[in-house]
Amino acid sequence: MKLNLKTPYFWNHTTLVSILLTPLCYVYQFGLKMDKAKKEKEFYTPNVPVISIGNITVGGTGKTPVVGYLAYELAKAGEKVAIISRGFGGNVQEPHKVTHEDTADKVGDEPKMLYSDLYDYGVAVWVCPDRAQAAQAAEADGATLLLLDDGMQTWRMHRDMDICVIDGLRGFGNGKTLPAGPLREPLANIKRCHFVVSMNGPAPREVVDSDLNYSTLSPVAPRQDISPLRNRNVIAFCGIGNPDKFFRMLENAGVEMLDRRSFGDHHPFTLEELEKLKNDAFNAKAKLVTTPKDYYRLPIYFRKKCHVVRPMFNPEDTVKLMEAVRHQLNETRMNRTDRRRNRPKKQTA
Repeated sequence: MKLNLKTPYFWNHTTLVSILLTPLCYVYQFGLKMDKAKKEKEFYTPNVPVISIGNITVGGTGKTPVVGYLAYELAKAGEKVAIISRGFGGNVQEPHKVTHEDTADKVGDEPKMLYSDLYDYGVAVWVCPDRAQAAQAAEADGATLLLLDDGMQTWRMHRDMDICVIDGLRGFGNGKTLPAGPLREPLANIKRCHFVVSMNGPAPREVVDSDLNYSTLSPVAPRQDISPLRNRNVIAFCGIGNPDKFFRMLENAGVEMLDRRSFGDHHPFTLEELEKLKNDAFNAKAKLVTTPKDYYRLPIYFRKKCHVVRPMFNPEDTVKLMEAVRHQLNETRMNRTDRRRNRPKKQTA
């Protein structure tokens, strides 16, 4: 079945459609509360710190690059990091540690990409629809720190830090929850986050006017990825939550695109679509360029025809985020140590 996960136009504007759908928002919010109450009855608190990187809106805010960046930095600092994902787009049903042999069809495109990018740094990626089960498996495997991918609405599991990633260009859309708008939960709930990352644009007024700690990040294309594209015709394509971000990154790096083609998030490319991309690139003497997330959804034979550009962050832009993460980790571990010290000692006969 072909997925169509493109963002509806009316999510970013107040239109007749969004107004007509507004009563269903209350139905959705009631269902959200019921789901939260049910899952909290089976609440699980891992024995190691948990940092969640999620979002309050649906679609491509850019949280996956943030997950990868934090995993890389924390692994370099000596943590045994495990990323916990539900494996969207895959078919794994039990806790599974991603390996070289796994495909995106099995574990999901984002877990496969994160594993491939971070394996050399000792970062493990675990997938399971029940992320609490995956967390337990990662702990048993020796993880000292869990990064919960897309975890802001994971009601069943404790988090020591919630990082909310938002699209600085789209903000919170029309401010409505599903299905009339892009919000996964009411905007007021963002107050429970410890840190907000605004991607590709200044933080929205709702964040700036609050007491939330926040910073702005803008992914850039690495020089080594861009150099082979200098003075080349390029056809860029991608199936991510917000394709414009990828095209804008290429544009800012000086890449001249003959064409840019966007597909729905996690789009499964058909043979016809790939054949058209190949033929159009051949006729225009152009290079096909895509994202790492899309790369792992492509057939192996087609990957050889594509050049991948990986988004990265300028280190100076991440200082505030890393300071907040390290502070929260230190505080979490100190609190846990204090609790252990203050436990009543068992009486001996």
